[in-house]
Amino acid sequence: MEENVEKLKVKKLLGKVSSKLRRLRKRRDHILNDEDMPRSEKQKLLDAIQEKMNQVSQVGIQRTEGAF
Repeated sequence: MEENVEKLKVKKLLGKVSSKLRRLRKRRDHILNDEDMPRSEKQKLLDAIQEKMNQVSQVGIQRTEGAF
């Protein structure tokens, strides 16, 4: 029973990670499709989004390590 509770906690966490990554991907896509934004500004914003995606993913990996 205890094992199932832990898996449910992990599932909830993974759902949050997935949701955050989905929002970041949408922002990234919006920036990529913006034809009026200068390339240098796009690159700066995309780099920041990628860094945030890496951080979110890393936290998800660390917090779920050993759960399965």
